[in-house]
Amino acid sequence: MSAEPSPEHLRALILASQTIAVLGAHADRGRAAHYVPAYMAENGCRVVAVNPTLAGGGLFGEPALARLAELSAPVDMVLVFRRSECLMDHVPEILAMAPRPAVVWFQLGIRNDGAAAALRAAGIDVVQDRCLMVDHRRLVGARG
Repeated sequence: MSAEPSPEHLRALILASQTIAVLGAHADRGRAAHYVPAYMAENGCRVVAVNPTLAGGGLFGEPALARLAELSAPVDMVLVFRRSECLMDHVPEILAMAPRPAVVWFQLGIRNDGAAAALRAAGIDVVQDRCLMVDHRRLVGARG
């Protein structure tokens, strides 16, 4: 699916994603790589930070990990906060996940058509250049 996903498809992906690994999560509360996953955690998702600089600590109520390979349980979504030019380096790591996530979401401003095509070829839904928090608020609604 290379076309823009429909609002219905985005809503279905969001609702089905109760466990999210955040590749490139950040501890700085002022950065999108922190407040977007924090928002998802506040709205009932289990959120696991994946960033070598945070490993050994905790974020979003879970231990932070250095790599996706360290996940001890399946995730529904990998939410990506990495530069577009770095994404191809993460494709093998994502494809090695067992089971694979149903969706990989490249956050707003992040797009790599080659990485997206490789993930889609493996049966993974890919959303590019969209803010998960904005789409969640618009299509699902925040708690409280």
